[in-house]
Amino acid sequence: MGFGDFLFGLGETAEGVKVFFMIVGLLIILPPIFLYRFVKFLMR
Repeated sequence: MGFGDFLFGLGETAEGVKVFFMIVGLLIILPPIFLYRFVKFLMR
């Protein structure tokens, strides 16, 4: 395992972590918006 391979693996991991946090962020942010719209729709 060379140093280049190590850096490449680190880059891939960082990319994976970024995508993971993006998905988690969306899961945290989106439900309240949908709930709000749903409630507004029901209250009409």
